[in-house]
Amino acid sequence: MSFLYTIFMIGFFVSCLAILFYAFKVFKGRKNKDDGYKKSKKRLLTSIVILVVTFVGASTTVPDDSQSSADEATSSSSHKKSSESKKTSSSKKSSSSSSAKKESSSSESESDDENLDDQSSYQQVSYDNIARNSNDWSGKLVTFSGTVTQVNEEKGDYLLLVSMDDDADQLTMVYVPKSTMPDGDILEDDAVTVYGRSEGMTKYETVMGDENRVPSIYETTKLVDQGR
Repeated sequence: MSFLYTIFMIGFFVSCLAILFYAFKVFKGRKNKDDGYKKSKKRLLTSIVILVVTFVGASTTVPDDSQSSADEATSSSSHKKSSESKKTSSSKKSSSSSSAKKESSSSESESDDENLDDQSSYQQVSYDNIARNSNDWSGKLVTFSGTVTQVNEEKGDYLLLVSMDDDADQLTMVYVPKSTMPDGDILEDDAVTVYGRSEGMTKYETVMGDENRVPSIYETTKLVDQGR
């Protein structure tokens, strides 16, 4: 309830009482019509004017209950949405933080499991395993031995074709970066042992122009060259 509305209502009720009081005095002194009668009549008229003014003032300043309720409802709704937004934001941050921690933990665990310098981290594979189940082996550390059948060198990096079990039909493509190269050059017919990460299957073009699909080692971490 507004302050002005309260003032007008008080004035309205006081003027009502004044009207009753002076109306009674005017009625009582109507026969004599002395000075008291005249003063009461004047005050009665003044009270009536005050009554009208306070009534109009109270009417124009009456609080809008529906608007007030709407404002309160809007404020409550806004506060509720703000609280829900904060909760959602907090939940997302917590979930994001939890996911980040899990990924970090998983990455650290995977790094611990894959010690690239530890030969026990590499699984011995046969051509049949790595070719037949290439998707299962993709991304895993593997090792195998074979004979170099083709050598391609570019800026110190080597791309080899290595046959397993001295079988020309069991070829594997091996990428050897310069940093992993053993001392000396790699030559055809060299016996090698490869340690690296399997990439699944890859395609290359043969010297006859045909296309051949073979297993691939794209991250060679160690190459042992026993020579011929």
